Amino acid sequence: MKMMRKIFTLLLVLALCLAMSVSVFAFDECDSPTVTVSVGGKSYDIWSTLFRDGSRYRSGTWIQTTDNSNIPAGGVQVQTFLMSGNGQIAQSALSTIPNATYFHVAFTPYTSTSASGIYGTGTAYIKLSDGSYKSYSSANANESNLNSLALVSEDGQLMSDGSYPQNSEGMTYGSLALADVVGTEPELISAIGTQGESGYVRCDELFANYDTEGYAGRYIGLYDVNGNDIGSFFITFNDTSEFVGKDIDEVRALLADGRAENPELWELADKALVDGEYPVNANGETYGNYSLRELVGYAPDLVLAVNEDGVQGYVRNTDTPVMALSENGESSAAIPLYDKDGNVIGTFGNININEAQTAGKDISEVASELK
Repeated sequence: MKMMRKIFTLLLVLALCLAMSVSVFAFDECDSPTVTVSVGGKSYDIWSTLFRDGSRYRSGTWIQTTDNSNIPAGGVQVQTFLMSGNGQIAQSALSTIPNATYFHVAFTPYTSTSASGIYGTGTAYIKLSDGSYKSYSSANANESNLNSLALVSEDGQLMSDGSYPQNSEGMTYGSLALADVVGTEPELISAIGTQGESGYVRCDELFANYDTEGYAGRYIGLYDVNGNDIGSFFITFNDTSEFVGKDIDEVRALLADGRAENPELWELADKALVDGEYPVNANGETYGNYSLRELVGYAPDLVLAVNEDGVQGYVRNTDTPVMALSENGESSAAIPLYDKDGNVIGTFGNININEAQTAGKDISEVASELK
């Protein structure tokens, strides 16, 4: 069944800002045009911002009452997306307004990605009196946005009649960037998985009013073009508690300064990354610290680890832990430990592990917890 639901999606002018030349990179943030909607007697302005800090970017999407009256706690959800130049979703974040205030924002983690054509989109959901959320389709994006969309459209992502292509199951697939061109979103939306793999997420799983309270985020499925499961995509749930009592300009300043929010991580990135990317060994495998995935946008192939003997090396994402059961009934897991070039130098594991530590997690996440 095709989804004809139209989402209120904001398309940024950022592709135009970033596609011209390196000299354009002097800006630190760039706003989309503002769209105004009226719901339940209130009027709202909604727009998106692309933030840049060094070679890393984040997308933020805002909602603000036009008269600066308060939005009630839980009254809106906002979702934002950081998009690569080829129309894939690199990051997404969802946020529910926790306290009554006149504005709210959702923001992706800072991510290192190609600057060519990068931009962001945003979706706003406003809660109705019956408790449901209502979304709105934006007006046509301005001319500069349409020009940037044409670049994606001309990349063979639409059929000759302007519709999305369909897979063998009759499901439409394509880029979220083309939703305003086609008039609705595809059922499978192009995205980059947690391990850097290209695939698609289901529209009804991506655009969902998840309960964000108390959770860091949610994993949803990543699929190939025919809907087969190939990995996962992570939606970050924002913690906006530090914004309470601050005005919108203060919050903008906080979001613009990526280093200030996690200086230790950025210091590590300066030492360990090469031009914002993981280094690559002779076999073409990336290697490095798993925590840097927040900035790079994906986990390395070889994840930094230290085994129980104090030997530092790397574990490979694709390795499957060998489980063993001891005489007292405790289970343990072990995987090879490699040097940065992929040569085995020992084992990592032989540490007690239970189902709760492994459920729903990939090998890099388990390895990170076992360090």
